[in-house]
Amino acid sequence: GDATMFKGFTVHGGTTRVLVHGKGPSLTNLGISGALSNPSITIYDTSGNVVGSNDDWASGASAGELTGNAFEPAHSQDSALILDLAPGAYTAMLSGSGSEAGQGILEVSEFNATNSTYFTSYTTRAQVSAGSTLIQGISLDNASGTHKYLVRVQGASSLAALGVPNGLADPVLNVYDNAGTLLHTVDN
Repeated sequence: GDATMFKGFTVHGGTTRVLVHGKGPSLTNLGISGALSNPSITIYDTSGNVVGSNDDWASGASAGELTGNAFEPAHSQDSALILDLAPGAYTAMLSGSGSEAGQGILEVSEFNATNSTYFTSYTTRAQVSAGSTLIQGISLDNASGTHKYLVRVQGASSLAALGVPNGLADPVLNVYDNAGTLLHTVDN
C-alpha cells in the first residue's frame, strides 16, 4: 500500500548472507519526528513467496547473531533479519504496525561480503508528499577507485505507465556524499 516502503535488490555470484533492517523507534534518537513506533519487514522472492519476516528484532530468529555486534539495532522494536539468499531478485518491504504511517528507514546490506558476491539494482518506492524528502542511502564500502553508477528518480508519467498511481509531478534528485556535501542535483 501507500504507507509501505519497498526496496528491490539483486544478489549475484552465490548464496549470500543478507541483513535487512527496518528502523523506526531508533530514529527518534536522531531527532526525526513522526517515526514508526513498531516497524515490520517482509522479504519476497520474484515468485511472491515470503522468504523472511520480522517484527521486533530481539524476539526474532536472528537475535543471537545480531546481539553485541556493530549491526545490533538501537531499539528493541526496530526490525532486523539475517537471511541466506541465493542469487536472484528480491523485494524487502517496511510497514508500520496495523495502519500506522510514519518515518522509517529500510536498509539491505551484505552481512558477509566477499569478492564473489555482490548486490545490484537497489530501488526504493515509497509515498512522498510535495515538499517532503525521501532518503535512499547506498553504501559502497567495498568499492575502490572510480566507478560509474546510474542514479535516477521517476515521476508521475513514468510511474503511471508501470501502474503506480500518484507519482510526484516534478521530483528532484540530490546526491550527497557521506559527509553531507551536495555532489549533484537533477531537476528535469
